[in-house]
Amino acid sequence: MSSKFQWLLALILLFQIGWIYWSHTKDLSVNGAQRFVTLNPDQISEIRIRKPDQAVLEISRNENQWILAEAGNQPADEKQIQEFLSRLLSIQSSWPIAQTQSAQEQFQVGENNYLAKIDLISDSRLLTTIFLGRSPGINTTYARLADQDEIYRIAFKLLDLSAQAKDWKFQDIAEIVSEQVPDNQSPE
Repeated sequence: MSSKFQWLLALILLFQIGWIYWSHTKDLSVNGAQRFVTLNPDQISEIRIRKPDQAVLEISRNENQWILAEAGNQPADEKQIQEFLSRLLSIQSSWPIAQTQSAQEQFQVGENNYLAKIDLISDSRLLTTIFLGRSPGINTTYARLADQDEIYRIAFKLLDLSAQAKDWKFQDIAEIVSEQVPDNQSPE
């Protein structure tokens, strides 16, 4: 082979690599990133959170107030619920990392094999179910919507998601003080 022919092949190869890189990054910035869950927080009237070996946590909205069924319909922390929904509904996803049944089991986002399951409900109608699985790194987890096979890596810290009513309960200042003061002392 001649040297000019090798240079021509190398130039064509570089052009192809550049074209692939450019088209991939262009797609990511324009079409790749989209909301993982396309719902409005006002649509949601109930949240159910399930974790293996724990009872289902039901948080429901009753006349503009979030309540916890497991805690005798006590009020939930409104600010915490709004922050959770805002964070959950603003998660961006781009390219799926897998989309097979075996991958669902491997990443623990399957129907019967998950680390957390979130149901978002509107007036007794299931809007969507999110399966959260293993964590590939800090502040990320694998996730899948129940009506899809695609698995995504999303920015969500699974450790911050509690399925216990006590972690979602609204506490007024008197409750906080009484929890911090030992029984044999009185607050001054």
